[in-house]
Amino acid sequence: MTHKELKKQYGRSIVFWTIAYTIIILSLAFVFKLNHNLNLAIKWILAFLPSIPIAGTIYSILNFWQKCDEFLKSRMANHFIKSIGVLLFIITAWGFEENYASAPRLDLIWIYPMFWLIYAFFALFKVAKEERICP
Repeated sequence: MTHKELKKQYGRSIVFWTIAYTIIILSLAFVFKLNHNLNLAIKWILAFLPSIPIAGTIYSILNFWQKCDEFLKSRMANHFIKSIGVLLFIITAWGFEENYASAPRLDLIWIYPMFWLIYAFFALFKVAKEERICP
């Protein structure tokens, strides 16, 4: 598989799992809003559903990393490490704000989208920086 085909496959996979995640989240919001008295077991099963596309995304990333060249692996790993570090800082700082300064509670479901926003920032910043250096 060529590098271009590999990136295309990776992109499709990520888009698929992102769309699946979004559809599940929106569907759950609708279902829970309409059905206030669902069985607890059903609630647990439905609440687990958004985790499946997250697992799919992780699988797609690991599959891509196995097949891509060392430069791209290094670059993506760098973005991941920076993103996780920033996310850990934000989440921990906010946790202290919640505990000691009465900040509003941050639902844990926001951690996954926050990670990808931070990752996108680092990835776009790196590309913009490279284009500035090497026009």
